[in-house]
Amino acid sequence: MSSWLTATDVARLLGTPTAAVNRLRRQGSLFAGRRRNGRYAYPTWQFDCQNRRPLPGLQTVLAVLAGDHDVVGMSALMTGTWEQLDDLSAADWMAQGRPIEAVVEALENSERL
Repeated sequence: MSSWLTATDVARLLGTPTAAVNRLRRQGSLFAGRRRNGRYAYPTWQFDCQNRRPLPGLQTVLAVLAGDHDVVGMSALMTGTWEQLDDLSAADWMAQGRPIEAVVEALENSERL
C-alpha cells in the first residue's frame, strides 16, 4: 500500500462515499494535505487498514495538532518514535489501542511542535 491515499481510496477503505471522506476531513476527523493538482492526499498512518477505520483517538490528536502543520511535518510527528510512548510512534501506539491521553500529553509537552 502507498503511503498516501486519494479520497477515492479512503472511501473504498472505509466503505463510505467520497463525499463522506471529504466531510470527515473538513470536520477534522481525517488529516489530508493538498497536492499541486488541488486534490487531497491522506497519509496511511492515520488508518487501521485491517479494521477499515481511522485510528482510535485520531480526531482527538488532530484537534491537539490543529493549525498550520504541513503534511510532511505532521507525518513525522505521527510516525517518529517517542520515548514517552515506549519508543513507539504515536500512530503505532494508537493502532495498538493504548490510551490516547499518553499521545496527547506527549504532543502537548513536545518541543517538536
